[in-house]
Amino acid sequence: MQHSISWRQRASAIGLRLVRPLLGVLAAAALWPLTPTPGAAQTQRIAAVANTEVVSVLDVNERYKLILFTSGLTDTPEQRQQLRPRVVRQLIDEALQRQEAKRLNLTLRDSDVAEAFTQIEQRNRIEPGGFDALLARNGLNRSAVEAQIRAQLIWQQVIARRVSPNVEIGEEEIDQVVERIAAAKGQIENRVAEIVIAIDNPREEADTLALADRLVAQLRGGANFPLVASQFSQSASAAVGGDLGWIQAGQLDPVLDKAIAAMAQGQLSPPLRIDNTIHILLLIGRRQIAGGAAQPSEYLLRQVLLPQPKGAPQAETQATAERLLVATRDIGSCADFAAKAKDLGTPQAEEPVRLNAADIAPELRRLLDGLPINKPTPPFSTGAGMQVIFICGRESQAAPGQLNRREIADQIGRDRLDMLSRRYLRDLQRAALIEVRE
Repeated sequence: MQHSISWRQRASAIGLRLVRPLLGVLAAAALWPLTPTPGAAQTQRIAAVANTEVVSVLDVNERYKLILFTSGLTDTPEQRQQLRPRVVRQLIDEALQRQEAKRLNLTLRDSDVAEAFTQIEQRNRIEPGGFDALLARNGLNRSAVEAQIRAQLIWQQVIARRVSPNVEIGEEEIDQVVERIAAAKGQIENRVAEIVIAIDNPREEADTLALADRLVAQLRGGANFPLVASQFSQSASAAVGGDLGWIQAGQLDPVLDKAIAAMAQGQLSPPLRIDNTIHILLLIGRRQIAGGAAQPSEYLLRQVLLPQPKGAPQAETQATAERLLVATRDIGSCADFAAKAKDLGTPQAEEPVRLNAADIAPELRRLLDGLPINKPTPPFSTGAGMQVIFICGRESQAAPGQLNRREIADQIGRDRLDMLSRRYLRDLQRAALIEVRE
């Protein structure tokens, strides 16, 4: 008997590594000035060749600036020397991923890329089309952003086609983890975030270890962990800034469990080696499992937003609210709400957004808890306009002394999907003709 999990959704998480970090670029935009890159004469040189596809020095320069911008890392000569080889490798890998997608006859629609840009603007409360201006103000090329979005989305399709169907989890595997957790002393949970860097080639081991040390130094110096995780981590958790959620002892590798137990809240671990991967952990929080009835721990939500300028007349605000109320009040399913939201100008992802209860403002959570499943909230005002949220589902925490098997299966499956995806890419690398010139 196999545990039921949406592995297509897990594969989708891998493909969102760029979209997610770009949602936070406004926080970093004014903080990290970028050093000018070499002149046009040099940027036309070839940095690498992957089979028949060329990676130019210009490609490397533009991607390097984008990584600095979205991760919050400082641009120094040492940083450039450390990161540029990894940027070249990233661009080579993306070329191989595109070639594999072409071999499988997979294509990417322009509308998928356009929707990614639209979501970036909406979640950052940027006016439609304003993201291009933001990039221009910070010396970034839209084509570099689009290239990375396209690479991630097409690789997502490859993973969904070739890897996800091979991920299966038996109940006996979950039982083994349940037994380990039950044997752990105490009832303490830790909220942990991770950065996982794979050592794909033994010849790159020293450089990878040096990169991990440099990332830890930058993070301790104030770099933003979720943004760094989004750009550098090779785990599916990169899609959510490395956040693993609340973890009990026994759910992770014993090396990681031991390190977490010795950490204080807010502390960053040194690089931790497990086989051919390096892990950097951040302990976000620690709590003791409370008694009482189970409470919703996650909400599955959709939302529609009708933008409105600040200071709009009350009559205009009321008319917008009335329009939203009429459009959404009789909707009784998540799919129907998604269709209506799209008609109203708010594109929807294939799956509803999954939010932890701890990440929702208390007043909004009280509103959500008072509504049945498959019902919309009344329209309410935000800084960006009038909004309605639709509750597609709730998932509850395990009661005290019980364990959430879905979360355990989720952890096992994510780790296996990560491993198989990296192995797939490694096979492509070994079969390719790769020449690095920079």
